[in-house]
Parts: sequence; C-alpha cells; structure tokens
Amino acid sequence: IDSHLAEKALQNEGIQKICKNLNDASFITPLPFNSNGAVIHSNDYSFSIGKELVHQCKTFCTDNGQTMFRVFCAAWGIVLGRMLNQERIILDHAINIRSEEFKNVAGTMVNNMPLLIDLSANVTSRQLFESIREERHLIRSYPFIDYIDLM
Repeated sequence: IDSHLAEKALQNEGIQKICKNLNDASFITPLPFNSNGAVIHSNDYSFSIGKELVHQCKTFCTDNGQTMFRVFCAAWGIVLGRMLNQERIILDHAINIRSEEFKNVAGTMVNNMPLLIDLSANVTSRQLFESIREERHLIRSYPFIDYIDLM
C-alpha cells in the first residue's frame, strides 16, 4: 500500500509540474512524425526537405550541440505560432514507455505527452532549444500520466 501511495504522490507531482508549464497555452496539435525519413505525410499535403537540407540540419545540430528533434520541434512551433497567431503551442509528443523487461514483447508501448513550445518571450534559438530540452526532460520524468489527468 505504501508503494502505491508513493506512486500516486509522484504522479500527482508530475501532473502539477506539467500543468504549471502548460498554463495559458491555448492550442494542441499533433506533431507530424515519420521515423522512416524526412518526409512528412498528411491527408492533404506532403513535402520533402531533401537530402541536402537534411545534411545541413545534421551539421547544424552537430556544430551547435542540438538534436534534430529539438530543431524540428522549434521550427514547427514557430511555423504554427505564426500561422495561428499564438505565443504558446502544445505539440503532442509520443514517448516510448517500454521498460527493459519488455524489450522482447511485440507491440507499441507509448504515451502521448504535451510538449510546450513557448514563444512568448523574445528568445534566441539556443534559448528555445534549451526550453524544449527542459520541457522534454520534464515530461519524460512522468511518462505514465494521462492527458485526462492534465485537463
């Protein structure tokens, strides 16, 4: 029973921290993701950024200590923010919750979590990347929280 109470307390702590970060954010949209390459598909629009631009992005990430995930999340958040005239964008981010004990079990084990892209302050690209890194670290600390708990 004590371990159950401790687990529930940790979950409530995560809910409070994530909700605090999401305060006043007004838009939720899924982040297009295709692990097979740099092509993003949807029902009504497709595009490819091309091998040369992918190479340039990888070089930028290497030179600046960033990940492709952070760079593309920042870019997608900026595009959505400008298109929708929003300063705070919430992207839907799938987190792998497969533990080591289930590494040989077939099937998807993910939890979708909100990833806040905050454009409200006049920040540099490095500050935006760091904000995304911190936000992602926070939500990865509490991978078993349901969206319903955050509403």
